[in-house]
Amino acid sequence: MDGIEDGQEFFIRIHLDTDANLSPSEWRRLIDCLDEFTKAVARRQAYSLLDEIGASREIHRQARDAMHSFFRRPVLPIEITSIKRGSWSLEAAIPYAIGLWVLKNTIGQTIKDAYQQSSLRNGLMTFLRGNVFGKARQAADQYAERKSRFGNLTVSRIEDTTDHTSLSLTIHLQRSEIIPVRFTDQQLIEEFEDRLRDV
Repeated sequence: MDGIEDGQEFFIRIHLDTDANLSPSEWRRLIDCLDEFTKAVARRQAYSLLDEIGASREIHRQARDAMHSFFRRPVLPIEITSIKRGSWSLEAAIPYAIGLWVLKNTIGQTIKDAYQQSSLRNGLMTFLRGNVFGKARQAADQYAERKSRFGNLTVSRIEDTTDHTSLSLTIHLQRSEIIPVRFTDQQLIEEFEDRLRDV
């Protein structure tokens, strides 16, 4: 897959417990949720890799700045592996070395130069042989604390669904109805004036 070594994949599932049809905007929110949690896991893996190889503060800063703009677009080499109806579920497979792929596509030359040093090369090999997705749950939990709402869909819980055959996280969403409230201009002005009087 575009230069990413074959290996174990990590799965992120977005699960919405509803049998009802989804509106186009809710579909978009499900996809946004999947995209954002996938990026959070990839970002965490990239930073963990930098820590493992003992990257300098300057390299960390370069990576942070480069990833900030890099993650603004949907660029990750993920594969949607299933879409199921009943309760709606989207599942994406994240390649094993996604952190390395992110760094290669953001600060590639810096990583290539660092790789020439044997201690950094050994750190990279140790990282790739270890549990590269070890902090995925932590990354997802932290992301959910910062952003738990996707339109009218809210993260209700995150579940580690790893078993002997696959590594995976399931992000459970709840649908909340949004009741549109419409005010006339005059009603808005009156509401604003009432609040000013209460201050």
